Amino acid sequence: MSVISSIINRLFPRDLGAISFQFYSLTRFGALLIASVILARCLPDQELIARYEFMLLLGGSTTFFWVSGLYDAFVVAFKKSQVEEQNVFAWTILKLASLPAVASGITVYLLGTLVFPDRVLPSELGAYAVFLGCDTLAMALIYVLMALRKFFLLFVVASLSTSLYVGVISTVPYLENLTLAMGILAGFALLKLAVIPFVALQKISITGGIKPGRTLFYLAWPLSLSALLSHSATYLDGFLVEHFFIDQFVNFRYGARELPLILLLANSLSVVRSGDIAEGIQNGSLEGSLQALMNSGQRLIFWLFPMSLTLLYSSDYLFKNIFGPDLLGAVPIFDIYLLLIIPRLIFPQSVIRGHMRMKIMIWSAGLELILNVTLSLIGLHYFGLRGIAGATVIAYLFEKVILVVYCHRMLGIRLGAYTPVLTWSVASLAMSGAWIWKYL
Repeated sequence: MSVISSIINRLFPRDLGAISFQFYSLTRFGALLIASVILARCLPDQELIARYEFMLLLGGSTTFFWVSGLYDAFVVAFKKSQVEEQNVFAWTILKLASLPAVASGITVYLLGTLVFPDRVLPSELGAYAVFLGCDTLAMALIYVLMALRKFFLLFVVASLSTSLYVGVISTVPYLENLTLAMGILAGFALLKLAVIPFVALQKISITGGIKPGRTLFYLAWPLSLSALLSHSATYLDGFLVEHFFIDQFVNFRYGARELPLILLLANSLSVVRSGDIAEGIQNGSLEGSLQALMNSGQRLIFWLFPMSLTLLYSSDYLFKNIFGPDLLGAVPIFDIYLLLIIPRLIFPQSVIRGHMRMKIMIWSAGLELILNVTLSLIGLHYFGLRGIAGATVIAYLFEKVILVVYCHRMLGIRLGAYTPVLTWSVASLAMSGAWIWKYL
């Protein structure tokens, strides 16, 4: 009986903070995936699909770094502050996020209309830009709810947002009007923005001066810069494909679908646990926080590695029957990105953020970007799209090695203190062996 209880505890955690935030991340990605399936199956016009995917590429490339840096910094600052200061941080994050959110929408519109006028329609892009600015600012609601431990509301907001997005995109194949769809989504995002202060009203304080803003900025800029350097390679890959293999752009975008799945689940766990580690350092319970990170990472290993192995050997069937035979060229890209699970499921970045040693992440991300771009440019000439995808896997593994070594040498925290090394090693070998067996 105790063995069964142990297995259940490993597979089904009782940490509502991590679960709720992972649920939000998964539903957000799920909405994009379902929308893509609907468009691929119900819309014969691949030109419209390409415009939709290109707008997502533009939007993601202008928001991912500051959203990651600023909102992750908020979690660490909130957990590390005194109770009376937490109210102020909840309001400060909304104020600080306003300017980059508006700037992102404007940048996307100008970038699309001035630099890529043949790839977008101004009316569609304008509606999407409004949606992007409002929606990325409304993401602050999710982080505030998580920090305030309002997990039920977080589940509700995530579920409603996903349902609305999928429902609206489902009208595109019938109305063939992407501008109208994006306009409706922008209206929903504005409504969500209007609800934010009322949802967290009891905990929001408009006082506090500029000190909380300075604290968040001090923590956020290294995280934003490291995210810009590290994950920008993913978006650069998209632009490389758009330039060198424009006829395969849709295939590449659909093949890279797996990356956000692993990324979002791993990052959501990393965000929650980095706050817990910061709190553990302050309260003298660091060992317990590291153990919680290890347990959460092990649960992800138990769930995601078997899922990835299943996807690896069923990807041909799934792509043919879900997206259609026209997108079978995306399968090899999808299978290579599945290998990203190996570096994704170790979390030295959580330990580093919890210790507020953010600057090392800039150096590691810079080296990763240089390696990624170099290998992508070499790989695309010899292996085409597969070379670009393979470069991402190698570069990201290299960055994780740097961070693991830093934790061990500079913080005195070995890999085994926060990672189930044996479980991760066996799962990684199994995943690598399965990929080699399929392709080599």
